[in-house]
Amino acid sequence: MLDNLMYICGALVVAGGLWFGYLDASGGLTNQRVLALCVLYGALFFLLAGSFLYFLQKQLIAQEAAKIQAAQSASSKVAQQLSITERPWLTVEVIPSGPLISSGDVVKLSVTYRIRNIGHSPGNKATLYARFFVTGIEAQKYVLEEQKILCENLAASPQINPTTIFPDTPPTLFDWEYSVVKNENLIESVPNTTFPVIFLIGCVDYVFGEPPTHHQTRFIYMVMRKNPRIGANPMGIAIGEDVPKNQVVLIKPTFGGDYAN
Repeated sequence: MLDNLMYICGALVVAGGLWFGYLDASGGLTNQRVLALCVLYGALFFLLAGSFLYFLQKQLIAQEAAKIQAAQSASSKVAQQLSITERPWLTVEVIPSGPLISSGDVVKLSVTYRIRNIGHSPGNKATLYARFFVTGIEAQKYVLEEQKILCENLAASPQINPTTIFPDTPPTLFDWEYSVVKNENLIESVPNTTFPVIFLIGCVDYVFGEPPTHHQTRFIYMVMRKNPRIGANPMGIAIGEDVPKNQVVLIKPTFGGDYAN
């Protein structure tokens, strides 16, 4: 609308100039002072009118842009809220499924991973990866760093045999067996230590949203044995000691490692 008014003003300026030119040429306008004043006031009027319309147009465009930006921001917040409330959330439960064998230089452990979707949408391309190793007592920094590297690599690498985990369904099970050489995985340990610390670290990575966004549930467990005294804390596992399945316990350390995004 304003564009049309500006075009009309421009057309009137041109038409007025042509009309005054015709009057001057035909002798219809003998007073040059009147002509000059008409031209001056006419040009001034159209200049002011055009400037006002231009300023008004800019204001309306700015207001319209602000409305569009506000609508986009509101839409983004709604989409973000929907993503939080409707997204999948995968939980990981780790259960010992066999005895811990610590004979000789090799430590073996079998576990079952129970992955459940407690969210409201399918968790796509879900992939589990975990590592089992024996280390020394003062290894918190090393363990957290190992978990960070392992999980970041999992998200950046192509998934191997990914699966989709749906909400409100029985847990997805993965049975894994680990076998490590103690001498190759003993990090920062006290020489001749009797009770090395056994860790199980890992995460499940999955994808949700458009564009697809990676989410993870991470975990760290210390592998210990049940204390025969009722109510007592779990015990460390001595080198060379085999632990029956019903006495293997997995304890979450106090320094963290549980993480979900």
